[in-house]
Amino acid sequence: MRAFHPKLAEELTPYRFRQAPTFELSGSIDARNSSQIGSDERQHDLDIRFSSDHPLDYQFLGKDLQLDQTSGHLQIKGRTIHLTDFTAKTLNGSLVADYRIDDPGGEKKYAAKVELSHIDFRELTRLYSEYESTTGDLNAEIQIGGSHGDLDSVTGKATSTLHDGDIFAIPMLGPFSRILGEVMPKAKPSYSV
Repeated sequence: MRAFHPKLAEELTPYRFRQAPTFELSGSIDARNSSQIGSDERQHDLDIRFSSDHPLDYQFLGKDLQLDQTSGHLQIKGRTIHLTDFTAKTLNGSLVADYRIDDPGGEKKYAAKVELSHIDFRELTRLYSEYESTTGDLNAEIQIGGSHGDLDSVTGKATSTLHDGDIFAIPMLGPFSRILGEVMPKAKPSYSV
């Protein structure tokens, strides 16, 4: 990828496969130099399908997240990059993602959707904090969009559920435990699983 599209190659460097994945490439890459293109758009039309049975390390929110059994489909058409059908196993659960970036006039508009299923909440909290008393089975759906480099443009929505877990053991929700204990008649309601 560095030979044909150095900028895309830089974007792909955070995805570190421990062994080379299987790739299927088809289509064309517009390899004309800048003087040949002038003010025209590059005419890329490339399909990349990939899969791997070996772990992939990805740095997410400052921590290395291990993804297993990854596969996906990356489509590059003109100035649009679209990752579809991305699936992976992680934290004893699974992840499905769709990510699209359009770059009309250099704006780099993006839209992403991520679904998490049966994530081990204890493993997740161990990764991002030293807090280990939280348990449960996490499911979530996240949709986000905007323009790269413009925080004011970000829009999104998310839903999540935690099954068989103590939500008030989550560090940021822990302070509500005392309040619930005062207003609910059941003994220690905030410690219910």
